[in-house]
Amino acid sequence: MLFQLEEQDVQIVMLKPTPKIDLGEDEAIGPFNEGEIVTLPAWQALHLVKAGLAKLKNDEPVNLAELYSCLWKEERQTALQPLPENFLLRLRFFIETFPEDEKKKLASAFRDLVCRRLEKVAKVAVRARQNVKATENMLPEEKVLYSELASNINEWLKVLHKFLNIE
Repeated sequence: MLFQLEEQDVQIVMLKPTPKIDLGEDEAIGPFNEGEIVTLPAWQALHLVKAGLAKLKNDEPVNLAELYSCLWKEERQTALQPLPENFLLRLRFFIETFPEDEKKKLASAFRDLVCRRLEKVAKVAVRARQNVKATENMLPEEKVLYSELASNINEWLKVLHKFLNIE
């Protein structure tokens, strides 16, 4: 799952001319011109953004206000709330540019958001109703978790019912 996020292609705009960068094992990126739009895997693009050489093309990084807004909505609604497209990837780009001394605040808000969403995903998985409606507001990563949880819970219930002879 993490590998899929890091390998997802993103478009960046080069802010400065950048020479060819050797990635090792006969692999390199660049050279790039200022203003050039480049499509790279997220892990490569992150290095260029962190170095101040590039920025995301269309998607702005998630900012603290957007993160708090998502948390506020999640806390006030019983149903899982939709998150903006590419939320985790955009958040990662934001974190890379966030001042080190402020990261605790960001980590705390993100942890709270993930915990609220995890509670809701787990609650749906316990009900084990595999339907499209149940997963419509889940991130792809949450859908994987939901599927695994629902499968494990169903297997556990089958064993329990069999043991109790209440099939």
